[in-house]
Amino acid sequence: MSKRLGLIGVVVALGLLTSACVQQPPQGLAVTQVAADFSFGVRPAPAPAAAPAGFIVAPATQTAVAQNVPSFPTQPAITLTLPNLPPLLPLTQPLAACPTPLEGVFPALAAATDVPGSVFPKAGSFGWRYNGSEKETVATFTFNVPLVGTGTHKITDVTTKTTAGAYGYTVNETDPVSQDVVSTTYGVEPSGTTTEGATGLSAQNSLPTIVAPGAGLAITGITSYDPKTKATSTFKPITALNLLPLPATPGEQFTSVAIDPTNFAELEYDGTVGAPVRINACGQLMEGYTVTGKETFTEIEAAGIAATTATYTLVVAPQYGAIPIQETTVESLGTESYSLTSTIDEVPPLDTGPAAG
Repeated sequence: MSKRLGLIGVVVALGLLTSACVQQPPQGLAVTQVAADFSFGVRPAPAPAAAPAGFIVAPATQTAVAQNVPSFPTQPAITLTLPNLPPLLPLTQPLAACPTPLEGVFPALAAATDVPGSVFPKAGSFGWRYNGSEKETVATFTFNVPLVGTGTHKITDVTTKTTAGAYGYTVNETDPVSQDVVSTTYGVEPSGTTTEGATGLSAQNSLPTIVAPGAGLAITGITSYDPKTKATSTFKPITALNLLPLPATPGEQFTSVAIDPTNFAELEYDGTVGAPVRINACGQLMEGYTVTGKETFTEIEAAGIAATTATYTLVVAPQYGAIPIQETTVESLGTESYSLTSTIDEVPPLDTGPAAG
């Protein structure tokens, strides 16, 4: 889901050292000769001594002024070069490019419009990669900071299916920007009307519908933990936030709203289901249904009500237990902007999961 923009503190230090070396005359005292000539009367004023080399004498009509003008070498023009800022992600090595899937190769499983009755999300840790950028403005400087790196999504707490086929699971990840540990709990309620590989029909009604909680893939809770401050924030709504109504129907528009009764925080998603797409899971193809929409998070702060809006696009693979396999968040706030795409790095194995309870 949406990551809040954070301020990057940027300090640019420039040191300029200019030095000039002047040779000093030798020190000491010596008397070589004294001539004496005594006379009475008035002697004419002596002629002024010639100005030593390197001095400028003012015209006779002005008070005599001597200005020492040393000769400095011509200084080259100074070019300010900003340093290459390191990526925000804690990378230990450069991000290697993923191989391109071979031409003519198809995904192991085609996108399904619903979750097959015996399929569960596979518990375990799966590699993901991140690619994006964040633009920050500090004073008069604008920095485009690359956001690239790899991480893991750990799927845990896969629950048994109810008699209606509903189940849940949790995805744990480290936010690549804030470094918070985020746990997102999902609920899945299959419709049971389609099977793997079905294509689905275009929606007949172009008007948005208010989807029922749990009728598809939905978020039932989000917990964020800051390892630096030890602070924990929780979003636990009464009703779940639907991200993909099932069966997936390209062209369907929907609105889902989730409210946490403890702090009255609200998360709203206005989405549109798109056609199935293929993604590169680092050399292997996967298919899923796209959902694109506007995500708005509203909360009550000391200064009043604050709302953050972002464009959130995800690709969901129902045939693997309705797990997200790609997420893209685009957000802007004043002079700051943020764009990040997260993509699964490997094809997870299938799991038939626990029996229905």
